[in-house]
Amino acid sequence: MLHPAKELFAFEFNESAEHGAGAGDCISPLGEVFDTVSVAGAVSGVETSRVSGKVTARISDPTGVFLVDGGKKDSSTGRSLAGAEIPSFVAVTGRAVAGGGMHIIAEAVIPVDRSARDSWACAVLRDTIRRMEASLDNENAKPDLKEMCRYAGLAGRVLDAVCESSSSGEEGSSGSQDYSEKILEIIDIHSGKKGMLVEDLVNTCKSSGLSETDIKRTIESLVEDGECYLPAGGYIRRL
Repeated sequence: MLHPAKELFAFEFNESAEHGAGAGDCISPLGEVFDTVSVAGAVSGVETSRVSGKVTARISDPTGVFLVDGGKKDSSTGRSLAGAEIPSFVAVTGRAVAGGGMHIIAEAVIPVDRSARDSWACAVLRDTIRRMEASLDNENAKPDLKEMCRYAGLAGRVLDAVCESSSSGEEGSSGSQDYSEKILEIIDIHSGKKGMLVEDLVNTCKSSGLSETDIKRTIESLVEDGECYLPAGGYIRRL
């Protein structure tokens, strides 16, 4: 049975499973039945098989990572993923597959910007909260209290990372946001083609009066929130 494309966060998608009620259907822990998904996030890794020519990509949202099968490297989806800059934002629509671990077989890949990713995340957050509330009465989804608390925590991470980002400069911003702005400014000033070495960033921030604990905590937050990316070689780059 074909369903309209569903929009799910990575944490809910990756914990979904095959649904016996319909061939090819999947069901999420919150009871959402789907066979096609539409997601958006940052390209955090791309690999092309030398043997099969198949392109696979990792697309990150604020809650986790989607594994995407882009098809052959000469297909439109394969070319789009193989040619995507790391990091950059994309929107992917495709078929959800549970076999061999949850993944997406891409049918369309479109480059987007941060504002489009943020709009997608805010819309999905509203839908996720609705499903959390409805799951209490859904016979297909009976998450226990511990699971619900974990989902609420992940939803809160999205709220912090995306939906309130536009107000980060408003009155009442926290000290951690001030650290983020300062560290991002340092990265912008000192980054080369590969970015800035994390070790150099820590030392520069310490010389500016920040504690190593605050620096490392802020770096982790910037990576989790999709503001920065950690390529190989000990570097950090702005997204």
